[in-house]
Amino acid sequence: MKKIPFFGITRMLKKQDSSIFSLLVSKIRSGVFVDGLNTLQLEEELAKSYNRNNAICVSSGTDALFLVLKSLGIDKNDEVLVPAISFIATATAITRVGAKPVFVDINPNNALMDLSDAEKKITAKTKAVMFVDLYGNLPDFEVVEDFAKSNNLFLIEDAAQAFGCERNNRKAGSMGDVSIFSFDPTKPVSAFGTGGAVITDNDDIAKFCRAARQNGKNPKTGEYDQFGINSRISESQAALLNWQLESFENTLKIRQQKAKYLIEQIKNLPLQILVIEQTNYSGNFHKLVIACDNRDDLVRYLNKNSIETHVHYRECLYQHPVLKEFASDCFNAEMLTHKLLTLPFYPELEVEDIEYIAQIIHNYFNEIHV
Repeated sequence: MKKIPFFGITRMLKKQDSSIFSLLVSKIRSGVFVDGLNTLQLEEELAKSYNRNNAICVSSGTDALFLVLKSLGIDKNDEVLVPAISFIATATAITRVGAKPVFVDINPNNALMDLSDAEKKITAKTKAVMFVDLYGNLPDFEVVEDFAKSNNLFLIEDAAQAFGCERNNRKAGSMGDVSIFSFDPTKPVSAFGTGGAVITDNDDIAKFCRAARQNGKNPKTGEYDQFGINSRISESQAALLNWQLESFENTLKIRQQKAKYLIEQIKNLPLQILVIEQTNYSGNFHKLVIACDNRDDLVRYLNKNSIETHVHYRECLYQHPVLKEFASDCFNAEMLTHKLLTLPFYPELEVEDIEYIAQIIHNYFNEIHV
């Protein structure tokens, strides 16, 4: 029986280990571990590729969100609109600055924030909207930007899962006042550890974040004159990211081709595909997510046939114990969390792997749902 692991890192290492190890050894031998040319190169490439004036690399996407909120002066007196479904860091970054996350329902077709529900939840304390490009899905950027502008809100784009995605000739990472990326090991461009970036046209945000990542050190004077934490990316991680960016266009095409092949084989089954090519949209398929009734039954069936899966996400953010005090009314989100299922997907999947996954899903519906 074929075995399909959820993550493809082991397969990638088998193909690329000599290149990766030689790269890491050379960076270690250089004796420069932080604040070097690799970090500078990465920041320049990100700013150029995503048409932003500034890119600031930090140690994680989580810290990127936190530092952005701090740079905007958001604190205990403020509220931030945030979608009910996302990774936990999206919301805990808000509580970390002392502010209140206000959870907004989602569009059940793509799991993106429902702006009509967001409108209803704005109060005099609402200072920002944090829009998440979940699973690599993208909104109509101009619609979201108009929403934020008309309500006098800062717009933060959490593009942690959308690196390389594009809609209407605009890339993820180009929306609003400021955007963030994550480079953790599950991402299409990934550090062997953690990494993240803040990208923005706002020079004040950039200045704050650049100093804040180094304990508040002013890069011009050397004085510690503002808020800060230790959140620098290492030179080794930056070098790995630069190396991946060199071939990212080709990697992205492979992801898109293989995702399309899998989607074509399962699209007529009684399930919903949450990440699918849309008009004027090009995705990275960071996660290939479906939704269906009897999700847990399908999970067991796939596991029995040696296909490993995960659920992103099993509950709304406010249903986690750490966020339960901020409970909200998000009907669509709560219904969808009982149906979501993430299939294994990465460039190293072979054609026969994809066909096997599709066949087992077909078998499930033929055998269980006849």
